[in-house]
Amino acid sequence: MNGKSLRHRWQKKKKNVFYFTILVFLIALGTTALSTTSPSITVYVSADGRGNFNCDGSNDQIEINKAFTYVAENPQFTTVYLKGPNTYIISDSILLGNNTILAGDSTAVIKLEDKAGWSRNKPLITQMNSFGNQNITIKGFEINGNHDKNKEKKRGEGYYNQICFSNSSNIQVHSMYMHDGHGDGLKIERSSNIQFYDNQVYKLGHDDLFATDCLNVEAWNNTITCRTNSGFRVWNSNHVKFHDNVIDSFYHWSAGGSGIQIEKTTGVMNDIEVYNNTIHNTYGPGYGC
Repeated sequence: MNGKSLRHRWQKKKKNVFYFTILVFLIALGTTALSTTSPSITVYVSADGRGNFNCDGSNDQIEINKAFTYVAENPQFTTVYLKGPNTYIISDSILLGNNTILAGDSTAVIKLEDKAGWSRNKPLITQMNSFGNQNITIKGFEINGNHDKNKEKKRGEGYYNQICFSNSSNIQVHSMYMHDGHGDGLKIERSSNIQFYDNQVYKLGHDDLFATDCLNVEAWNNTITCRTNSGFRVWNSNHVKFHDNVIDSFYHWSAGGSGIQIEKTTGVMNDIEVYNNTIHNTYGPGYGC
């Protein structure tokens, strides 16, 4: 092979190496630009001054609702995240809009204020639009209903339900610790596609999940201690699955009814599945229809 061919091959090899280096550089530059210019999907709420919105332990729903208003006005954001370890004291409802997530650290606590004095059927967490909202997830944190500092209200009469939706769809509540309430854990009416799973629920004041006139309701892998009424209750709802849950209670006259309660006064309820649940020590029957 003559020197001219060797030089030609060497020049071609150097050119290929140069082009490959440029290609690698452009890929790296594009990846860096994407990672630095793409907006975060999360808005953080904190009580230590390090959040996008910061609470002070009083009327904390104001800052949380400002965060959700911001998310509603900026659709590139999806999530309001409560940082822990913090307790967020609320004196009014938290309002969620479409296509949003309310999440938090396991050490983040939403707590009803002392002597709240709210009207009946006013929940701690609910929808932004009274006509209904869609695609909402609530996950990961703690809700303290503060029962003992609000004893002027009776349990089971619609006070201080923890989460409530109506005329809504695609609602998920999971990985929550919900406890010491006056009313329902999740109350949902005239809605569809509801999932309630991986929650720990302790001593609420009515049903832990109460679905009325709903379609496609599923609850699984929850651990529940009832206080006043049932663990799960459906009324005039269809396409329902309750499975792989543990439900118990304690022996007291106020400890309520069935572990799982199915009720029908109208409509069609021909697709109800209840299986693989462990129900024990309930004051009423384990399963009632």
